[in-house]
Amino acid sequence: MKVLKYILYIYLFIGSGFAIKYNYDYAKENSFGDWLMFGEIVSTLKGFAWPYYLLDNSEKQEEKKKFSDANEFKNSIVYLQEAFAVEGENVNSGYGLFTDKSYYNKSNELRKKALNESSKVSLNGLKMVDEELAVAYEKKFIKGLELYFEGLRVNDKETIENSSELLNEFGEVYRSWAE
Repeated sequence: MKVLKYILYIYLFIGSGFAIKYNYDYAKENSFGDWLMFGEIVSTLKGFAWPYYLLDNSEKQEEKKKFSDANEFKNSIVYLQEAFAVEGENVNSGYGLFTDKSYYNKSNELRKKALNESSKVSLNGLKMVDEELAVAYEKKFIKGLELYFEGLRVNDKETIENSSELLNEFGEVYRSWAE
């Protein structure tokens, strides 16, 4: 009986530590008012159910879901897709690639937005979601956009073509991840 009593004390002691941690996390992620109304009860109960949450990997899954919803990551992809669509409109309108200056400017504007948004993406956060996607995003997506603008700056067609290859390679990784 004494052994069970000591096990219960140890369990409650550890649960108290987890309750403090979960209360802090809840207050940090939500407002103080939300924590006072709901968080204190939920977090404390969660703390005393610590074995479940310790063994359950759902918090990591929630972090992955949070990251996959990150606006910067999505926006960077969408802006590049829109740039490709503008380039496609240019070709479909009967013009050669970038013979119409408005298509050229719009495409570059969208690519700049994609590059700006990509600089806001946490690569460490993306690595939590998928290591291969994070490496492809850094080495192919961001590098491809940087090469594109470098190629424009120095007027080097080969550099621009290399950037297109990198972006296409990223597209393959992204499509397989998104499925």
